[in-house]
Amino acid sequence: MTHSALEALAALELDLRHRDKRDRLRDRRGLLEPDADGHALGYRIPSPFRLASVYVGPLLREVYDLRRRGSDVVARRLDAPEDHFQPIKPEVLADVLLGRLRDLPERHDARDYYRDLRAFASLGAPHRVSRYLADTVAALPRTGLPTYRERAIRPPAATPAERLAKHRQKLADRERLSSAWWLEDFLEPEDETDRPKPGARFHARQLLEDARHILADLETDEEPIDDDDENPLRFKSPRGPIFYAEADRLIAPRRRSASGYYYEIPAQPKENVLPTATADLGAVVLDRALDRGRRLNRP
Repeated sequence: MTHSALEALAALELDLRHRDKRDRLRDRRGLLEPDADGHALGYRIPSPFRLASVYVGPLLREVYDLRRRGSDVVARRLDAPEDHFQPIKPEVLADVLLGRLRDLPERHDARDYYRDLRAFASLGAPHRVSRYLADTVAALPRTGLPTYRERAIRPPAATPAERLAKHRQKLADRERLSSAWWLEDFLEPEDETDRPKPGARFHARQLLEDARHILADLETDEEPIDDDDENPLRFKSPRGPIFYAEADRLIAPRRRSASGYYYEIPAQPKENVLPTATADLGAVVLDRALDRGRRLNRP
C-alpha cells in the first residue's frame, strides 16, 4: 500500500456539496445495508469519481504510467519501454480494488469515509459493492489522464546502396518507356506512307541511332512531360540493351546477317503494350508527349 494514496484516502472528508462536472454521482450518506443479523448498517462513501481521483489513480501511478484511450485506460510500467502500453481490464482492476479496500489497515486518524469504505467492501451486498467498484473504475478515464497517442512508425531510412538501386531503376524505367514510345511512333506513324511494310528489314543499330536522336531532343526539353512539380518526369535516350529488348518485344526478335543484326517487320504487327515500370509514366508518355514528339523532324 502506497503512503501517499493511503494518506489521501484517510484524510478524505464527507462533502455532500461536492459535484465535479465529470462526476456523475454525489457522495453518499446513509447508504443502508443489512448485516448478517438483519440489522441496518449505514455507510458513508465517496462518489466513484472522488474515489478514482483521490485513491485509485494515485495508487496506480506509483507503478504505472496511465493514459486515456477513449473510454478505456492503458498503462505502462514505469520501468517498461516507452511504447509498451497495455489496456487495463476493468473487471481485473475492480477485483484488485476490492481487495485493497477490504485490506485497508486500521488508522486512528482516519475519517469516516476510510472506515466505512473498508466496512462496505467487506460487509456490503455483493451486487451493490460490484456496481460501486465498476462505477469507480469507469470514472478513472475522466480524472484528467493524458490522452494516449499511437507513436508513428517510420520505415527505416534507405541505405546508400538502396538509394542508388532505386535511382538506377527509375532511369531504366524512363529508358524502357521512352523506347516503347519511339517504337510505337515508328511502327504506326501518323502518315500512312511512312509505315514500314511487312517483310521490310531495318538494321538494329540504325534504329537505335534514330531513336536516340529523337529522344535526346525530348530529354533536353525544359518542359516536363508530367504534372509532378516535385519530381518532373522527362524522356531519356536509351542504352542499347534496353532499346533492343523493347524492339524485340514490339517488333520481333532480332536476326543476324553478315552485315549485323536486323529487324524484320512481321506480317501481323504486335499489340503495343507499354512495359510495367515503377515510375508511373506509361499514360503520361501517351497522353502528353506523343503529339508533341511526333512534330519533331525525323532524320
